[in-house]
Amino acid sequence: MSINALLYRRDKFYMLEQIVHHFYIIEGNSTDSYENISTLLLDKEGISLVGNPDLYLTKHQTMNIEEARALKDFFATKTFGKGKRIAIITTQTITREAQNAMLKLTEEPAPNSHIFFLVPDTGQLIATLLSRAEVIRQKESISTDIGKSFVTMNIPDRMVHVHKIVTKKDKEKAIELINSITAYVKTTDDIAIRSQVYAVQSYITDKSSSIKLLLEHLSLILPISK
Repeated sequence: MSINALLYRRDKFYMLEQIVHHFYIIEGNSTDSYENISTLLLDKEGISLVGNPDLYLTKHQTMNIEEARALKDFFATKTFGKGKRIAIITTQTITREAQNAMLKLTEEPAPNSHIFFLVPDTGQLIATLLSRAEVIRQKESISTDIGKSFVTMNIPDRMVHVHKIVTKKDKEKAIELINSITAYVKTTDDIAIRSQVYAVQSYITDKSSSIKLLLEHLSLILPISK
């Protein structure tokens, strides 16, 4: 499947036929995005993802500041060839520290450098990082089922659900729940609630964040949906 068939921007299909921008953030299913970028690079630019020293590929559950610095170091070195230097970063979440570390890199990019940043949801990203990127969104790929189920619960039941996650210290389950709630509230017109959920989503990846406090906050502020 070609990249043109999957990607869209601002709720309209968006044709990405060549690499123009230095920084792309692609929201959605990262596996699909990676395959599409690979095809685009090879077909349009003649750039292979195999055995290419000018290519930086990395995949994380949570991208932290050390990994952001490693990306910066990659672009600080000279290219082996005369073409483009490409980075493809796939991550489920990214800490605020890492996002802040990426600001200078994306504001003052090295010549012929291009970054593809693949995330399931852009709601977790700070506005200043988003402003430096060409943001592309796939059709909604995150299931809203878990989020919808949570918002239909009454507050005591939500608290019980949160307690199970907190007791197991299951941050991945917390992130999955928050991402699903985020996907669900995107379908609503309540801008204030969406803003609150996006804020929680952006904080959940911080090392100092409290899963308990963030999930309890959502439990209390989300309207009970019928």
